[in-house]
Amino acid sequence: MDRVLICVDCQVDFMPGGSLAVPNGDEIVPVVNELIRSGKYYSVIFTKDWHPQDHTSFASNNGVAPFTLVGEEMKWTDHCVEDTDGAKIHKDITIPADMTDCYYATLYKGCNPNVEEYSALSDHDNELEIAYEVEGYEVDVVGLATEYCCFHTAKDLIEKTNAKTVNFLLYGMRHITEDGKNEAIKQLKEIGVNIIETK
Repeated sequence: MDRVLICVDCQVDFMPGGSLAVPNGDEIVPVVNELIRSGKYYSVIFTKDWHPQDHTSFASNNGVAPFTLVGEEMKWTDHCVEDTDGAKIHKDITIPADMTDCYYATLYKGCNPNVEEYSALSDHDNELEIAYEVEGYEVDVVGLATEYCCFHTAKDLIEKTNAKTVNFLLYGMRHITEDGKNEAIKQLKEIGVNIIETK
């Protein structure tokens, strides 16, 4: 077990039927489960959007329609509000009870109503924990959505930690737009992230 797996925002609101659904987002569920059970990881970290109702990223709090740019920030439909069903990890993502030799953690982001945090490493305490867990290890990133929270998480792993390698597992992600996905891949390649398209 020489790797760390980071599962980005595998939450109900980002899956089909959720308030901010990523197209085909539920297709990552079996991939995430397979990776968790692979025996490759000494540590599995889940990140979760955990927004207060008055969060700055919500269009409803800015007097604009969803998917409106305000300055350089996109304003979204209300999503992943703390303690709601939409903020839960998808019910079909499970951790086997007998996997006691693997460290598991859930890190919350977007808790400050005034700050947009696509990456869990935007939060100082989370950054310290993730940096500790990944130091010297190969890191695999999966989750939702490719060009937003997955992209920013991988970028921060390169820029803020001493991870040995960062792998962006596209087969374990889904994107909102093709252009957004392609731009994210382009930028990540430029800073040394490994783009893995298939198993």
